[in-house]
Amino acid sequence: MRRRHTPTPWHRFENCEGQSIVDDDNGHVAYCAWNMENEGERDPAVANAAFIVTACNAHGNLVSRLRLALRALNATPRFRVDHTDSAAIASEIRRVLAKLAVGDEVQS
Repeated sequence: MRRRHTPTPWHRFENCEGQSIVDDDNGHVAYCAWNMENEGERDPAVANAAFIVTACNAHGNLVSRLRLALRALNATPRFRVDHTDSAAIASEIRRVLAKLAVGDEVQS
């Protein structure tokens, strides 16, 4: 069964036990906790939550821009960027997009 992830944008929300990741309606999406007895765990939890929110909020735009770049590469004659052929760049973009093929869905 496939289902959609919680729509973005996501935001960080700090509470007494960690960093919640919430949607626009403050519905919980994910959680990065730390052990209250070890405050040294707080900084990585805050950084992890910020990284997750940034990556997830950028995902849709990055995928659409990769698709646009692939269309542009396929519409132009072959060329080189530094030592890389444009066909190799297009191939790498296709490989990355295939990894992201699940996109907005989650396999369960």
